[in-house]
Amino acid sequence: MFIGNQSSNKVERAISEIRRGRPIVIYDESNYLLFAAAEALERDLFNQYKLISSNVYVTLTSSKVKYISQNKEHNSKRLLVNNFDELLHLINCSKEDCIKELQCSKTIDECAIALLKFSELLPYALVADMTFENKYEMRNWCEENDIIALDTLLVNDFQQNQSVYEVCKTSLFLKQTQEVDIISYRTESGGREHHAIIIGNPDKDDEPLVRI
Repeated sequence: MFIGNQSSNKVERAISEIRRGRPIVIYDESNYLLFAAAEALERDLFNQYKLISSNVYVTLTSSKVKYISQNKEHNSKRLLVNNFDELLHLINCSKEDCIKELQCSKTIDECAIALLKFSELLPYALVADMTFENKYEMRNWCEENDIIALDTLLVNDFQQNQSVYEVCKTSLFLKQTQEVDIISYRTESGGREHHAIIIGNPDKDDEPLVRI
């Protein structure tokens, strides 16, 4: 029996696994990436990562890189992580002394970060590059280890369906402010509502000041 959008359902199952701290594999035509949410990761799972690959990285967004490098670097990066305590230190505070250790990220890393954002978790992905002869070998490995395998094309399609539309708009009274509107938005695929409070008449050609 066909139930809903199977591609979307598979991404949503992967998001559920990520929230639980479970790893998943994402892949494209030439890359296989094992990743988990660093925020939800347990020490024993990190140790299992180290058994799979000696090169385990955490992804850093461009804004994080810009902050810890004091504007010397601006692109997203990878940082080699040697142990679980080092990972916790990086997540909980900046690590300015790691700048020389930063490595270029891969395009596939962006899909991992997108899935973390859908999971409403911090955008730190613990990643390990995997090597398989083909997709059949990859799928067999995932089945043996009870891990979801997800094509990046499904992630991209899911991301496009996350566009928001306006549900309602009304005026709002705020002391010492002349004109305020509150607008509610929903995503095309459902999920949480988003709310925007618009103060005054921001110029559409300029970036508005945003507070979250």
